[in-house]
Amino acid sequence: MARIHFTSIISSAKRVRKISNSKNIYNVGSLSLDNLKELKLLSSNEFYKKFNIPIRTPILVTIHPETKGNINNRNLVKEIISAIEASTDQIIITLPNNDPGNEIIRNTLIEFGKSKDEVYVVESLGPIGYYSCLKHCKYVLGNSSSGIMEAASFGKYVINVGNRQTGRPIGKNVINTAVSRKEISDAIERIQKYKHPGKKNIYGTGNSAEKVVKVLKKINISSIG
Repeated sequence: MARIHFTSIISSAKRVRKISNSKNIYNVGSLSLDNLKELKLLSSNEFYKKFNIPIRTPILVTIHPETKGNINNRNLVKEIISAIEASTDQIIITLPNNDPGNEIIRNTLIEFGKSKDEVYVVESLGPIGYYSCLKHCKYVLGNSSSGIMEAASFGKYVINVGNRQTGRPIGKNVINTAVSRKEISDAIERIQKYKHPGKKNIYGTGNSAEKVVKVLKKINISSIG
């Protein structure tokens, strides 16, 4: 019933055209990327001072509970840890949100952090800390939406595990895997051999709000049917 539609990705605009009579459909990108331009990210030294973590091109891991399908959260975190526990890379883990099933993931990650010196487990880095870590990391692993939407803007590969992000369009920097140690390990080996993915992001360039305002200034809203 809407008269004006703004979408974050081209495929969404195409779907809207199939169900809407409106000619006012505009793909402007994701507003979440606009925030990246406003944040002053931390240097390695600033990150250390703030979080007491000497950042060294880490693997950035975020695992939230599965909300789709019948994936067991205990198995989810187990398979991911199995794929990285022998890694010599620094690993920075942010703990899951409060979706049902978070307890087993949280407790398992905390225990994993206690078992290795180069694993750092934090409750939350906050936006500036998280995006700073994303800037400095080697690659992203887990099932967070930030891997799908923001990581490409930093030129980072992402290994997206399980079903949580199913249905979201993904860029060429994202590798989807099942909840399988072997598939995750294979994906890790693959990205070590890949060239830098570049910073092209299918969700936009970080000027979505500006595009929305320009459209609204052009349109005579009262004349839209």
